[in-house]
Amino acid sequence: TLLAQHQDAFRAQGTILAAGAADRMALLDDKAAAYEFFAARMPALVPPYRVAHSYEEFVAAYEELHPLCARVCYKLTKDEGAETFRVIDDTLLRSGDVRRKPGMKLTWDMARTVVRGYDFSVPFMLMPYLEGQEISVDCLRTPGEEIIIPRFKTNHRYSEIRFDEEIVEKCRTMMNLLQIDVPINIQFKGDGEKYCLLEINPRMSGGLQLSCLATGINVPDIAVHQLLGEEKPWQYPDR
Repeated sequence: TLLAQHQDAFRAQGTILAAGAADRMALLDDKAAAYEFFAARMPALVPPYRVAHSYEEFVAAYEELHPLCARVCYKLTKDEGAETFRVIDDTLLRSGDVRRKPGMKLTWDMARTVVRGYDFSVPFMLMPYLEGQEISVDCLRTPGEEIIIPRFKTNHRYSEIRFDEEIVEKCRTMMNLLQIDVPINIQFKGDGEKYCLLEINPRMSGGLQLSCLATGINVPDIAVHQLLGEEKPWQYPDR
């Protein structure tokens, strides 16, 4: 986002950045702002959520959301790589369950202890923990047609490219709303009934090579040529 704010200066010295417009980059950097943007335009896409600017708001948000779901999760509104993502799960203290792995989970008492000492310089976002399958979609707007490659994560090691029409159409609509002409990554997760927006990364995903290898579409190569004003042909594989 900081680099995007100075794109004209970079271009003046012959450097072209693979970044969207600064206002769009800033929007997507803030997870709460991104949710607010899409809640106003595609409300069915956004799960229930609360933004907490203080410890008292954090507690109130949890108490509002907890009756709606099995578990509540939270993260800072500005976060990368799920560094601050946590799931509140009181079953961690189940007696005798010695094989249970805490991972990114903590109890409600632990969460309150941790958050009570935080200065809230960046607010927290709380929402129901979505139990369903995660989908990471690698996207790029091109002059002819949008590149949209949905990668369904089957487990920690494997992904499956599945051109699900519902997901593809959601991404196409979102890309048209955002108007970003560099690669982005859109993430969804199921809530048991539908797929909800998890977050949007205004950059290439960490697993983009999987999408490229599986489809034969070299997204970074196409994007670089596009930034240089050259249209490079591509096509979807037989779906």
